[in-house]
Amino acid sequence: AFRQQNDKWISIPIKNKNIIFANDAHSIVVWKNKIYLTATGGDPNSDEAINHHKYAKDQYGTNVGKIIVSNIEIKNNEIVISNSKVFNPFNCNHHHHINDLCIIENSLYMTSHSYCNKEKQLISKGVITKINQNMKAEIISDKMEQPHSPFYYKKRLYVCSSAQALVLSMNLEDASLRIE
Repeated sequence: AFRQQNDKWISIPIKNKNIIFANDAHSIVVWKNKIYLTATGGDPNSDEAINHHKYAKDQYGTNVGKIIVSNIEIKNNEIVISNSKVFNPFNCNHHHHINDLCIIENSLYMTSHSYCNKEKQLISKGVITKINQNMKAEIISDKMEQPHSPFYYKKRLYVCSSAQALVLSMNLEDASLRIE
């Protein structure tokens, strides 16, 4: 990290304590003194992990898509990242390709290529979810393929649906979608 001082950029050391590193990190959000990192790889699932996603086993083995949450303290002369915790927002043993996070009106939203229903069945459909206080996903929409890059503007959430080669926007009040 760098900061500007007297028209020059100077390095700020980053220190860490009790942190978890991620493989295949996708996005990062700093919010409420925490750093949220999405990762499609890293810590393995349990031995009973089920990977039905057509590319999951070849590309990712039995690793689970996850969100790693760490404390972050930004001081003038250093940044300290500490006490990481791993959250699987779908609370299952499947691999989920989690793409991005964004903050909308004081809530955390996530895009992923698949999800699990209440019965822990893998659904290979892209979703937009709202992350609740317990870091669990609440499905907002499952009407797109490979959603990523969420951006909130003028009361609409814009998302790239890469498998459909579309940019979609959503009204979060009624989850209605439109092609942009």
